[in-house]
Amino acid sequence: MTSRSGSGTATGSGVAGQDPAWKHCTLVEGNKNGTICNYCGLLIKSGGITRFKFHLSYIDPHSNAKKCPRVPPEICILMSEMLIELQFEPPKLHNGINNNMKHLWETSVKQVSRHVLVMHRGR
Repeated sequence: MTSRSGSGTATGSGVAGQDPAWKHCTLVEGNKNGTICNYCGLLIKSGGITRFKFHLSYIDPHSNAKKCPRVPPEICILMSEMLIELQFEPPKLHNGINNNMKHLWETSVKQVSRHVLVMHRGR
């Protein structure tokens, strides 16, 4: 098995591990999408780091990731926050093709922000 020590890369795997969640799992050698939980030892054969975050955060939109029984509460909260932030990231641009999508995303975020502000003021 290839071990991750929070250095940001997995030795010999070619997988870039910039995500802070890698500090909480071990990469399965020969399987770039496989992880082993450092808390409960669960082997997750597919889904990569995102599915591993589902395991630690108890947030799983597909309801197919087993919840970690031993994750510390602060790590569970951190992983939840990371998944929520991921939902609000703008789309990545590929040679300018997604400029229209970026504009739509920015407009949507502004509308949601205004809606939340109005709801907050209405309390």
